[in-house]
Amino acid sequence: MRLDALSVFDEGREKLESVSEAAKRFWVRDGGSGYPYGQAGQRLEEALVAELVARGVDPAWIKRGRNATLPMVQGVDRSWDLVISKDSVPLAAIVWKASSAASFRKNMRNHMQELSAIAVDVRMRHGHPDLYRIRPHLGFIFIEEERQERIALPGRGRQHARVEVRSSTLSRVSDHFYERLIETRLYDNACYIVSNGDSESAPSQPHRSMELASFIEQLAKDVLVLAERHERDGITLNAYFELLSKKNDISHLRTQRDEAAFEELLSSRLTEDALFELKQGFCTVNDPTKFDDRNFDKILKIASAMANTGTGADGVILVGVADDAQDAAAIKRFSSVNSIEVGGFHVTGTRHEMDGLGRSIDEHFRWLVSKIRSAKLTPRFAEEVASSLTPFTYKGYLLWRIDIRAMNTPVTYDGKFYVRSGPGVREVSGDAVVDLVRKFDTREA
Repeated sequence: MRLDALSVFDEGREKLESVSEAAKRFWVRDGGSGYPYGQAGQRLEEALVAELVARGVDPAWIKRGRNATLPMVQGVDRSWDLVISKDSVPLAAIVWKASSAASFRKNMRNHMQELSAIAVDVRMRHGHPDLYRIRPHLGFIFIEEERQERIALPGRGRQHARVEVRSSTLSRVSDHFYERLIETRLYDNACYIVSNGDSESAPSQPHRSMELASFIEQLAKDVLVLAERHERDGITLNAYFELLSKKNDISHLRTQRDEAAFEELLSSRLTEDALFELKQGFCTVNDPTKFDDRNFDKILKIASAMANTGTGADGVILVGVADDAQDAAAIKRFSSVNSIEVGGFHVTGTRHEMDGLGRSIDEHFRWLVSKIRSAKLTPRFAEEVASSLTPFTYKGYLLWRIDIRAMNTPVTYDGKFYVRSGPGVREVSGDAVVDLVRKFDTREA
């Protein structure tokens, strides 16, 4: 089994090098005149497709060229180079751009504007809270040619020297721009490569967070997670269009049906239990300007414990609801928020925290998703938790919901196994871990 794993790893590495080869040869001139732009782009796309298929993505899902479209309420967006969709419901969209040495200064800002515009268009149409869990993964690949500038040596009659330079002000601006596209979650993923016309030299990758290997790995992983979620939740094309047609406003008020469902959820719980948890907020009770890291770590630990209940377990964590009147009174005292009682619990919301932190709901959502993804959870489970985070409103109160679904195997937090003990959490170790594993169906693990 060990040898099989190594052979699979080596095979994947060879395929990855083929993508790198396509990037390395991108700027090699055809016969010494001009750039084989179309051919180079085709090689890059073909290598990327092969890599995704090798990682489990169904080739029938991958669309290129004129077929690379996204279904939208207001027509069809054709700005993407590669779209991955299952049953016509989009899972991911990738755009790639290239800038040669000759056109870098002239076209760089145009590339920036276009990259921003096509992503903003998609994100705006997916602004409704119900779409956060299923909005498509967006990524971009940018291949820049290593520029050569003539620098005059001092002294009359000296020859000009040809020197490769990437330290210009415009280069630094573009580098920062790529980083901001990811930090603001306008794009989920990016690959930034610098190469030249020398087929013997390897391309450079200026930013570790935007390297080719991590780009492909993250893209394939997100696609498979979304495909599984669509199938589990029954997301059809018609259902997807219905969601797209909703008002694109993050603070959109839930329908009466949604409010009734929320009230029923709270009313059916007499107290917190193994698969139900309430938190008054993300910040400390007495200071809404201070994010409570200890409390957030506790939320993630509880999430892992819920997931360890066993195969088929589904849990819910609600943030913005206090479980007792004492916490609700403290929030009123420090933040002037009047709570409303539902099912014996106290809805306080978290808008006062957004004000205290100086963030919009969307900014806080993206920040929380990034924080969950980098948490000390089992990586695949962290991705599931981040994807399930959903902001919603109830009678004007801003709340957050995290849906916990058990995986095929137990998960860890900070390398340790936790389980629920009533409303509490306890660590399991030794022989108890064996008993924990037995609760799971590991046939698909």
